[in-house]
Amino acid sequence: MEEKYMSNVDITVTNIYGQSVLSLHNISGSEVSLNREQLPAGLYCIHLKVNDTLIGTKKWIISE
Repeated sequence: MEEKYMSNVDITVTNIYGQSVLSLHNISGSEVSLNREQLPAGLYCIHLKVNDTLIGTKKWIISE
């Protein structure tokens, strides 16, 4: 699978109430790592925007 290089990427992680709990802005590259250590166990949504356009949302489950 071919990796795509992206720039001007924003990632926002929200909790089940829609509150932003983690944000990364103006990311460039083909890979991003998120540090889950600061987040308690629960259900989250990861929102990916490129050039201010939402291109994807994924569920993220963190268990203890």
